[in-house]
Amino acid sequence: MEATHARRPADRRDQILDAAAEAFGRRGFDGVTVAELAESVGVTAPALYRHFGAKDQILSAVTTGTLDRLVAVAESHVGPLDGVDGVDGVDGVDGLDQLTRDLTTEVLDRPWQVVAYLRERHRWAADTTRPTQREVELFGAVDQVLDRAVAGLTASDRRCRMVAMVGVLRGVAERAPRLSRPAADAFIADAITAVLRAAPVHALAPGRLHPSHPETWRLPPSPRERILAAALPLFRSRGFDGVGIGEIGDHAGVGASNVSRYFGSKQEVLVDIYDRVGARVEVAVDDAVASASDADHALQNLLEAYTEVAFGAADLVVVVSENRGALPRSEIARLRRRDRRVADIWRGVIAALRPELRPAETTTVVAGVIALVNSFPRHEPDALPDPSAVVPLARAFVGAAWAGPDGPSPGLRPRGWRGPGPTGQRRSCS
Repeated sequence: MEATHARRPADRRDQILDAAAEAFGRRGFDGVTVAELAESVGVTAPALYRHFGAKDQILSAVTTGTLDRLVAVAESHVGPLDGVDGVDGVDGVDGLDQLTRDLTTEVLDRPWQVVAYLRERHRWAADTTRPTQREVELFGAVDQVLDRAVAGLTASDRRCRMVAMVGVLRGVAERAPRLSRPAADAFIADAITAVLRAAPVHALAPGRLHPSHPETWRLPPSPRERILAAALPLFRSRGFDGVGIGEIGDHAGVGASNVSRYFGSKQEVLVDIYDRVGARVEVAVDDAVASASDADHALQNLLEAYTEVAFGAADLVVVVSENRGALPRSEIARLRRRDRRVADIWRGVIAALRPELRPAETTTVVAGVIALVNSFPRHEPDALPDPSAVVPLARAFVGAAWAGPDGPSPGLRPRGWRGPGPTGQRRSCS
Protein backbone atom coordinates (compact mmCIF):
# COMPACT_ATOMS: atom_id res chain seq x y z
CA MET A 1 0.00 0.00 0.00
CA GLU A 2 1.42 3.35 -1.02
CA ALA A 3 2.23 5.64 1.88
CA THR A 4 0.44 8.97 2.02
CA HIS A 5 2.11 12.15 3.14
CA ALA A 6 0.51 15.33 4.40
CA ARG A 7 0.99 18.06 1.84
CA ARG A 8 1.77 21.60 2.73
CA PRO A 9 -0.92 23.93 1.30
CA ALA A 10 0.36 25.73 -1.77
CA ASP A 11 -0.99 29.01 -0.41
CA ARG A 12 0.48 28.66 3.10
CA ARG A 13 2.64 31.74 2.61
CA ASP A 14 -0.41 33.79 1.62
CA GLN A 15 -2.31 32.42 4.63
CA ILE A 16 0.49 33.58 6.91
CA LEU A 17 0.52 37.04 5.32
CA ASP A 18 -3.27 37.40 5.58
CA ALA A 19 -3.26 36.36 9.24
CA ALA A 20 -0.30 38.63 10.00
CA ALA A 21 -1.91 41.61 8.26
CA GLU A 22 -5.05 41.33 10.39
CA ALA A 23 -3.06 40.79 13.59
CA PHE A 24 -0.70 43.72 12.89
CA GLY A 25 -3.64 45.90 11.83
CA ARG A 26 -5.62 45.18 14.98
CA ARG A 27 -2.88 44.96 17.62
CA GLY A 28 0.28 46.39 16.11
CA PHE A 29 3.54 44.70 15.18
CA ASP A 30 4.87 44.61 18.75
CA GLY A 31 1.58 43.27 20.10
CA VAL A 32 1.80 40.03 18.12
CA THR A 33 4.20 37.12 18.61
CA VAL A 34 5.41 34.66 16.00
CA ALA A 35 3.87 31.84 18.05
CA GLU A 36 0.47 33.56 17.87
CA LEU A 37 0.78 34.01 14.12
CA ALA A 38 1.75 30.37 13.67
CA GLU A 39 -1.18 29.18 15.76
CA SER A 40 -3.62 31.34 13.77
CA VAL A 41 -2.73 29.50 10.56
CA GLY A 42 -2.41 26.06 12.14
CA VAL A 43 1.36 25.59 11.99
CA THR A 44 4.18 25.57 14.49
CA ALA A 45 6.57 28.47 14.89
CA PRO A 46 9.47 26.49 13.32
CA ALA A 47 7.23 25.72 10.33
CA LEU A 48 6.43 29.42 9.95
CA TYR A 49 10.15 30.22 9.99
CA ARG A 50 10.54 28.04 6.90
CA HIS A 51 8.58 30.72 5.03
CA PHE A 52 9.91 33.80 6.82
CA GLY A 53 13.17 34.04 8.74
CA ALA A 54 11.88 36.68 11.18
CA LYS A 55 8.77 38.61 12.13
CA ASP A 56 10.25 41.70 10.47
CA GLN A 57 10.27 39.83 7.17
CA ILE A 58 6.56 39.08 7.51
CA LEU A 59 5.77 42.77 8.04
CA SER A 60 8.00 43.69 5.11
CA ALA A 61 6.19 41.20 2.88
CA VAL A 62 2.77 42.53 3.97
CA THR A 63 3.85 46.12 3.36
CA THR A 64 5.59 45.62 0.02
CA GLY A 65 2.81 43.38 -1.27
CA THR A 66 0.20 45.98 -0.34
CA LEU A 67 2.15 48.81 -1.93
CA ASP A 68 2.87 46.78 -5.06
CA ARG A 69 -0.86 46.25 -5.58
CA LEU A 70 -1.76 49.88 -4.88
CA VAL A 71 1.01 51.14 -7.18
CA ALA A 72 -0.18 48.80 -9.94
CA VAL A 73 -3.71 50.19 -9.62
CA ALA A 74 -2.52 53.81 -9.65
CA GLU A 75 -0.04 53.38 -12.49
CA SER A 76 -2.67 51.70 -14.65
CA HIS A 77 -4.26 55.14 -14.88
CA VAL A 78 -1.00 56.81 -15.94
CA GLY A 79 -0.57 55.45 -19.46
CA PRO A 80 2.06 56.09 -22.12
CA LEU A 81 0.06 59.17 -23.19
CA ASP A 82 0.51 60.72 -19.76
CA GLY A 83 0.31 64.49 -20.01
CA VAL A 84 -1.45 64.57 -23.38
CA ASP A 85 -4.74 66.43 -23.05
CA GLY A 86 -7.97 65.01 -24.35
CA VAL A 87 -7.14 61.30 -24.28
CA ASP A 88 -10.16 59.39 -22.95
CA GLY A 89 -9.40 57.09 -20.05
CA VAL A 90 -5.92 58.50 -19.54
CA ASP A 91 -6.42 61.97 -18.14
CA GLY A 92 -9.19 64.28 -16.99
CA VAL A 93 -12.00 63.93 -14.49
CA ASP A 94 -13.12 60.51 -15.77
CA GLY A 95 -9.64 59.14 -15.09
CA LEU A 96 -9.70 60.49 -11.55
CA ASP A 97 -13.13 58.99 -10.87
CA GLN A 98 -12.01 55.58 -12.11
CA LEU A 99 -8.77 55.76 -10.14
CA THR A 100 -10.57 56.41 -6.85
CA ARG A 101 -13.00 53.58 -7.57
CA ASP A 102 -10.23 51.13 -8.34
CA LEU A 103 -8.19 52.14 -5.28
CA THR A 104 -11.26 51.89 -3.04
CA THR A 105 -12.07 48.40 -4.34
CA GLU A 106 -8.48 47.25 -3.84
CA VAL A 107 -8.47 48.57 -0.27
CA LEU A 108 -11.82 47.00 0.65
CA ASP A 109 -10.84 43.69 -0.95
CA ARG A 110 -7.78 43.47 1.36
CA PRO A 111 -8.55 45.87 4.19
CA TRP A 112 -6.24 44.56 6.89
CA GLN A 113 -3.22 44.62 4.59
CA VAL A 114 -3.80 48.34 4.09
CA VAL A 115 -4.41 49.00 7.80
CA ALA A 116 -1.26 47.09 8.75
CA TYR A 117 0.83 48.99 6.19
CA LEU A 118 -0.43 52.38 7.36
CA ARG A 119 -0.24 51.52 11.04
CA GLU A 120 3.37 50.34 10.84
CA ARG A 121 4.74 52.65 8.14
CA HIS A 122 6.70 54.63 10.74
CA ARG A 123 9.10 51.66 10.97
CA TRP A 124 10.46 52.27 7.51
CA ALA A 125 9.16 55.66 6.31
CA ALA A 126 12.38 57.47 7.21
CA ASP A 127 14.59 54.93 5.37
CA THR A 128 15.36 54.62 1.68
CA THR A 129 13.89 51.13 1.60
CA ARG A 130 11.80 49.50 -1.09
CA PRO A 131 8.52 50.31 0.73
CA THR A 132 9.56 53.98 0.84
CA GLN A 133 10.31 53.97 -2.88
CA ARG A 134 7.02 52.25 -3.70
CA GLU A 135 5.07 54.77 -1.61
CA VAL A 136 6.74 57.60 -3.51
CA GLU A 137 5.70 55.89 -6.75
CA LEU A 138 2.12 55.50 -5.48
CA PHE A 139 1.80 59.17 -4.56
CA GLY A 140 3.53 60.14 -7.79
CA ALA A 141 1.05 58.25 -9.93
CA VAL A 142 -1.97 59.64 -8.08
CA ASP A 143 -0.44 63.10 -8.26
CA GLN A 144 -0.20 62.90 -12.05
CA VAL A 145 -3.84 61.88 -12.43
CA LEU A 146 -4.96 64.57 -9.98
CA ASP A 147 -2.86 67.24 -11.68
CA ARG A 148 -4.56 66.53 -15.01
CA ALA A 149 -8.06 66.29 -13.57
CA VAL A 150 -8.18 69.37 -11.31
CA ALA A 151 -6.86 72.70 -12.53
CA GLY A 152 -5.36 75.27 -10.22
CA LEU A 153 -3.92 72.95 -7.55
CA THR A 154 -0.35 73.46 -6.42
CA ALA A 155 1.89 70.51 -5.56
CA SER A 156 1.19 71.20 -1.88
CA ASP A 157 -2.58 71.28 -2.55
CA ARG A 158 -2.34 67.90 -4.21
CA ARG A 159 -0.24 66.48 -1.38
CA CYS A 160 -2.86 67.56 1.17
CA ARG A 161 -5.62 65.89 -0.83
CA MET A 162 -3.67 62.67 -1.19
CA VAL A 163 -2.95 62.50 2.55
CA ALA A 164 -6.66 63.07 3.18
CA MET A 165 -7.50 60.28 0.71
CA VAL A 166 -5.17 57.87 2.52
CA GLY A 167 -6.87 58.72 5.82
CA VAL A 168 -10.34 58.00 4.44
CA LEU A 169 -9.18 54.71 2.94
CA ARG A 170 -7.75 53.63 6.27
CA GLY A 171 -10.90 54.65 8.14
CA VAL A 172 -13.19 52.69 5.84
CA ALA A 173 -10.77 49.74 5.69
CA GLU A 174 -11.14 49.31 9.45
CA ARG A 175 -14.92 49.07 8.93
CA ALA A 176 -14.76 46.93 5.78
CA PRO A 177 -16.32 43.77 7.29
CA ARG A 178 -19.43 45.82 8.21
CA LEU A 179 -19.85 47.54 4.83
CA SER A 180 -22.44 46.52 2.26
CA ARG A 181 -20.51 45.83 -0.91
CA PRO A 182 -20.24 46.57 -3.79
CA ALA A 183 -22.55 49.55 -3.26
CA ALA A 184 -20.25 50.98 -0.57
CA ASP A 185 -17.30 50.95 -2.98
CA ALA A 186 -18.91 53.47 -5.32
CA PHE A 187 -20.20 55.69 -2.52
CA ILE A 188 -16.84 55.87 -0.79
CA ALA A 189 -14.94 56.40 -4.04
CA ASP A 190 -17.25 59.26 -5.03
CA ALA A 191 -16.66 60.91 -1.66
CA ILE A 192 -12.89 60.55 -2.05
CA THR A 193 -13.13 62.08 -5.52
CA ALA A 194 -14.98 65.03 -3.98
CA VAL A 195 -12.11 65.46 -1.51
CA LEU A 196 -9.52 65.38 -4.29
CA ARG A 197 -11.49 67.89 -6.37
CA ALA A 198 -12.25 70.31 -3.50
CA ALA A 199 -11.34 73.90 -4.25
CA PRO A 200 -8.13 75.02 -2.55
CA VAL A 201 -8.12 77.55 0.29
CA HIS A 202 -5.27 79.97 -0.32
CA ALA A 203 -6.11 82.72 2.18
CA LEU A 204 -5.49 81.43 5.70
CA ALA A 205 -7.65 82.70 8.50
CA PRO A 206 -7.42 82.18 12.27
CA GLY A 207 -8.35 78.94 14.04
CA ARG A 208 -10.59 78.33 17.02
CA LEU A 209 -8.19 77.77 19.88
CA HIS A 210 -6.33 80.47 21.78
CA PRO A 211 -2.68 80.84 20.76
CA SER A 212 -0.02 79.97 23.30
CA HIS A 213 2.22 82.91 24.27
CA PRO A 214 5.82 81.95 25.04
CA GLU A 215 6.14 84.85 27.48
CA THR A 216 3.26 83.55 29.61
CA TRP A 217 4.28 81.85 32.85
CA ARG A 218 3.81 78.10 32.88
CA LEU A 219 3.66 75.70 35.79
CA PRO A 220 6.87 73.62 35.79
CA PRO A 221 6.09 70.05 34.70
CA SER A 222 5.63 67.55 37.50
CA PRO A 223 7.32 64.14 37.37
CA ARG A 224 4.01 62.66 36.16
CA GLU A 225 3.90 65.17 33.31
CA ARG A 226 7.51 64.45 32.40
CA ILE A 227 6.79 60.73 32.32
CA LEU A 228 3.80 61.27 30.03
CA ALA A 229 5.80 63.60 27.80
CA ALA A 230 8.58 61.00 27.52
CA ALA A 231 6.18 58.13 26.88
CA LEU A 232 4.33 59.77 23.97
CA PRO A 233 7.13 59.84 21.35
CA LEU A 234 8.33 56.39 22.43
CA PHE A 235 4.86 54.87 22.08
CA ARG A 236 4.40 56.64 18.78
CA SER A 237 7.64 55.47 17.21
CA ARG A 238 7.75 51.90 18.58
CA GLY A 239 4.28 51.04 19.81
CA PHE A 240 3.14 50.32 23.36
CA ASP A 241 4.63 46.82 23.45
CA GLY A 242 7.96 47.99 22.08
CA VAL A 243 8.73 50.28 25.05
CA GLY A 244 9.72 49.36 28.61
CA ILE A 245 8.51 51.23 31.68
CA GLY A 246 12.09 51.74 32.88
CA GLU A 247 13.05 53.24 29.53
CA ILE A 248 10.25 55.78 29.91
CA GLY A 249 11.56 56.74 33.33
CA ASP A 250 15.09 57.22 32.00
CA HIS A 251 13.86 59.42 29.15
CA ALA A 252 11.77 61.45 31.60
CA GLY A 253 14.76 62.04 33.85
CA VAL A 254 13.09 60.49 36.91
CA GLY A 255 14.98 57.19 36.77
CA ALA A 256 13.75 53.77 35.80
CA SER A 257 13.13 52.67 39.38
CA ASN A 258 11.09 55.76 40.31
CA VAL A 259 8.31 55.48 37.72
CA SER A 260 6.33 53.22 40.06
CA ARG A 261 5.95 56.13 42.50
CA TYR A 262 3.70 57.85 39.93
CA PHE A 263 2.28 55.04 37.80
CA GLY A 264 1.61 51.49 38.93
CA SER A 265 2.27 50.08 35.45
CA LYS A 266 2.93 51.00 31.84
CA GLN A 267 -0.77 50.48 31.16
CA GLU A 268 -1.59 53.22 33.67
CA VAL A 269 0.57 55.58 31.62
CA LEU A 270 -1.42 54.66 28.52
CA VAL A 271 -4.74 55.13 30.34
CA ASP A 272 -3.64 58.60 31.47
CA ILE A 273 -2.78 59.45 27.85
CA TYR A 274 -6.23 58.27 26.75
CA ASP A 275 -7.88 60.35 29.43
CA ARG A 276 -5.96 63.44 28.33
CA VAL A 277 -6.91 63.25 24.67
CA GLY A 278 -10.43 62.04 25.45
CA ALA A 279 -11.07 65.03 27.70
CA ARG A 280 -9.75 67.47 25.09
CA VAL A 281 -11.89 65.99 22.34
CA GLU A 282 -15.00 65.80 24.53
CA VAL A 283 -14.75 69.43 25.62
CA ALA A 284 -14.09 70.59 22.05
CA VAL A 285 -17.02 68.60 20.65
CA ASP A 286 -19.44 69.79 23.35
CA ASP A 287 -18.41 73.41 22.78
CA ALA A 288 -18.69 73.06 19.01
CA VAL A 289 -22.29 71.84 19.18
CA ALA A 290 -23.37 74.18 21.99
CA SER A 291 -22.25 77.25 20.03
CA ALA A 292 -23.89 76.21 16.75
CA SER A 293 -26.94 77.92 15.26
CA ASP A 294 -27.93 74.93 13.10
CA ALA A 295 -26.69 71.50 12.01
CA ASP A 296 -24.51 72.88 9.23
CA HIS A 297 -22.90 75.34 11.65
CA ALA A 298 -22.41 72.45 14.10
CA LEU A 299 -20.60 70.41 11.44
CA GLN A 300 -18.29 73.31 10.64
CA ASN A 301 -17.58 73.84 14.33
CA LEU A 302 -16.95 70.12 14.85
CA LEU A 303 -14.51 69.93 11.97
CA GLU A 304 -12.65 73.06 13.06
CA ALA A 305 -12.51 72.00 16.71
CA TYR A 306 -11.44 68.40 16.08
CA THR A 307 -8.81 69.43 13.54
CA GLU A 308 -7.33 71.93 15.97
CA VAL A 309 -7.21 69.33 18.75
CA ALA A 310 -5.68 66.67 16.48
CA PHE A 311 -3.07 69.03 15.04
CA GLY A 312 -2.28 70.58 18.42
CA ALA A 313 -1.71 67.20 20.07
CA ALA A 314 -0.43 65.06 17.21
CA ASP A 315 1.44 62.51 19.33
CA LEU A 316 -1.53 62.12 21.66
CA VAL A 317 -3.93 61.47 18.79
CA VAL A 318 -1.66 58.98 17.04
CA VAL A 319 -0.82 57.04 20.20
CA VAL A 320 -4.49 56.83 21.18
CA SER A 321 -5.62 55.67 17.74
CA GLU A 322 -2.87 53.04 17.41
CA ASN A 323 -2.81 51.42 20.86
CA ARG A 324 -6.41 50.71 21.85
CA GLY A 325 -5.68 47.01 22.10
CA ALA A 326 -3.18 47.59 24.91
CA LEU A 327 -5.67 49.16 27.31
CA PRO A 328 -6.38 47.21 30.51
CA ARG A 329 -9.74 45.46 30.48
CA SER A 330 -10.75 47.20 33.69
CA GLU A 331 -10.66 50.59 31.92
CA ILE A 332 -12.08 49.70 28.51
CA ALA A 333 -15.77 50.08 29.40
CA ARG A 334 -15.23 53.54 30.93
CA LEU A 335 -13.15 54.83 28.03
CA ARG A 336 -15.53 53.39 25.45
CA ARG A 337 -18.45 55.22 27.06
CA ARG A 338 -16.73 58.53 26.40
CA ASP A 339 -15.77 57.48 22.86
CA ARG A 340 -19.37 56.48 22.15
CA ARG A 341 -20.73 59.72 23.51
CA VAL A 342 -18.44 61.73 21.22
CA ALA A 343 -19.27 59.47 18.26
CA ASP A 344 -22.98 59.89 18.99
CA ILE A 345 -22.60 63.67 18.69
CA TRP A 346 -20.85 63.30 15.32
CA ARG A 347 -23.51 60.86 14.12
CA GLY A 348 -26.32 63.11 15.31
CA VAL A 349 -24.98 66.13 13.43
CA ILE A 350 -24.36 64.19 10.23
CA ALA A 351 -27.75 62.45 10.45
CA ALA A 352 -29.45 65.85 10.79
CA LEU A 353 -27.70 67.01 7.63
CA ARG A 354 -27.99 63.74 5.76
CA PRO A 355 -31.28 62.11 6.86
CA GLU A 356 -31.24 59.81 3.83
CA LEU A 357 -28.29 57.85 5.24
CA ARG A 358 -28.82 54.56 7.00
CA PRO A 359 -27.25 54.31 10.49
CA ALA A 360 -24.39 52.11 9.23
CA GLU A 361 -23.65 54.61 6.48
CA THR A 362 -23.64 57.51 8.93
CA THR A 363 -21.18 55.62 11.14
CA THR A 364 -18.92 54.99 8.14
CA VAL A 365 -18.97 58.70 7.26
CA VAL A 366 -17.95 59.53 10.84
CA ALA A 367 -15.11 56.97 10.73
CA GLY A 368 -13.94 58.32 7.39
CA VAL A 369 -13.94 61.99 8.31
CA ILE A 370 -12.10 61.43 11.62
CA ALA A 371 -9.53 59.23 9.85
CA LEU A 372 -9.14 61.94 7.20
CA VAL A 373 -8.14 64.49 9.84
CA ASN A 374 -5.98 62.02 11.78
CA SER A 375 -4.08 61.14 8.62
CA PHE A 376 -2.19 64.43 8.76
CA PRO A 377 -0.63 63.93 12.23
CA ARG A 378 0.22 60.38 11.13
CA HIS A 379 1.79 61.26 7.77
CA GLU A 380 2.86 64.90 8.12
CA PRO A 381 3.73 65.36 11.83
CA ASP A 382 6.57 67.80 11.11
CA ALA A 383 4.77 69.77 8.37
CA LEU A 384 1.13 69.98 9.37
CA PRO A 385 -0.96 72.18 7.06
CA ASP A 386 -3.07 74.93 8.52
CA PRO A 387 -6.44 73.49 9.61
CA SER A 388 -8.18 75.99 7.34
CA ALA A 389 -6.83 74.03 4.37
CA VAL A 390 -8.00 70.65 5.71
CA VAL A 391 -11.52 71.44 6.96
CA PRO A 392 -12.89 72.04 3.42
CA LEU A 393 -11.59 68.59 2.41
CA ALA A 394 -13.45 67.04 5.34
CA ARG A 395 -16.62 68.93 4.41
CA ALA A 396 -16.31 67.70 0.85
CA PHE A 397 -16.12 64.11 2.10
CA VAL A 398 -19.15 64.45 4.38
CA GLY A 399 -21.16 66.14 1.68
CA ALA A 400 -20.39 63.65 -1.07
CA ALA A 401 -20.53 60.32 0.79
CA TRP A 402 -23.76 58.59 -0.22
CA ALA A 403 -24.94 61.88 -1.74
CA GLY A 404 -26.88 60.30 -4.59
CA PRO A 405 -27.08 61.36 -8.23
CA ASP A 406 -27.74 65.04 -7.48
CA GLY A 407 -24.60 65.42 -5.37
CA PRO A 408 -24.35 67.00 -1.90
CA SER A 409 -26.89 69.44 -0.62
CA PRO A 410 -25.89 73.13 -0.96
CA GLY A 411 -25.28 73.43 2.78
CA LEU A 412 -22.66 70.67 2.63
CA ARG A 413 -20.63 71.92 -0.30
CA PRO A 414 -17.12 72.92 0.77
CA ARG A 415 -16.88 76.41 2.13
CA GLY A 416 -14.34 78.65 3.81
CA TRP A 417 -12.97 78.67 7.31
CA ARG A 418 -14.92 80.46 10.03
CA GLY A 419 -12.99 80.36 13.25
CA PRO A 420 -11.46 83.05 15.44
CA GLY A 421 -7.77 82.82 16.66
CA PRO A 422 -4.55 80.96 15.22
CA THR A 423 -2.61 78.32 17.14
CA GLY A 424 0.81 78.62 15.62
CA GLN A 425 2.76 78.76 12.38
CA ARG A 426 1.61 76.16 9.89
CA ARG A 427 1.84 75.96 6.15
CA SER A 428 -1.05 76.23 3.78
CA CYS A 429 -1.84 73.72 1.09
CA SER A 430 -0.92 76.29 -1.54
